[in-house]
Amino acid sequence: MSEASINIITILLLTVVPLILLGIHIFLSMRRNFFLWIIIPVLWTSLGTWMILAGYKVEGFATELFLFFLAGDLLMISATILLQRWQKLKK
Repeated sequence: MSEASINIITILLLTVVPLILLGIHIFLSMRRNFFLWIIIPVLWTSLGTWMILAGYKVEGFATELFLFFLAGDLLMISATILLQRWQKLKK
């Protein structure tokens, strides 16, 4: 693969995929089954692990990538808690 195609794949993996996963996560978090919310954080963590192990890193970039995926997990878990509390207040 050329350097340009690798850069495009990396940009897509770090921008478009998180937005799609966050939208699906918000949808699943609003369902009655509370345990559906765990699906997307597991997929997000799997994607991060795959990117780090597959070599989508430059020297010193693995730490930033790890922090990016950790922040994503924290965002999704906090969004779930917020949505669940909001639904309880709404009722």
